[in-house]
Amino acid sequence: GFFSIHDPKAPLIGRSAIMQRLMNNFEKKNPSHLSIRGPRFSGKTVLLNALVKNMRRDKSSQFQVIVYWDLGNQTPVSDEDFLQTMCKKISEELCPINKEWSGYLLEGHTSEDPFNDLKEGIEFLESEKINILMLWDGFEKVLRDNKTTRNLWDNLRGLADSPNIRFIAASRD
Repeated sequence: GFFSIHDPKAPLIGRSAIMQRLMNNFEKKNPSHLSIRGPRFSGKTVLLNALVKNMRRDKSSQFQVIVYWDLGNQTPVSDEDFLQTMCKKISEELCPINKEWSGYLLEGHTSEDPFNDLKEGIEFLESEKINILMLWDGFEKVLRDNKTTRNLWDNLRGLADSPNIRFIAASRD
């Protein structure tokens, strides 16, 4: 039958080897940040949704906070919007694990300095051995719309150096 590429319940057909490579990466002591590239309708969203499902089901996963963000449909309009939304999305997933820091990051959602709030939150979570996996779907839309600055990317690069956060960015070729 026909299914929408954005349907999180769409079947993952013929990609078990790719999924295994992704899972193997996240089982390493120091997993890599990843980029998934492919043409429109190649199954990137289906793959990311299957990865989220697998990671949440795997109780031995080193990632306690798994955030899926559809940037293609929820595209930030500025650096501040990007960081505030990132704070909110991490906060939502963190709530069942640590309500206090979930609340702190949620405050970053409306803060005038969301990067500092995000950085402090990630540093605290590192001290608590809480790891975050961020999956960014439709990443090309953020790059193409050109509403974010180099400063944002420099700040995110600094966050990527934190040992407790890993990023997967999926985009079209």
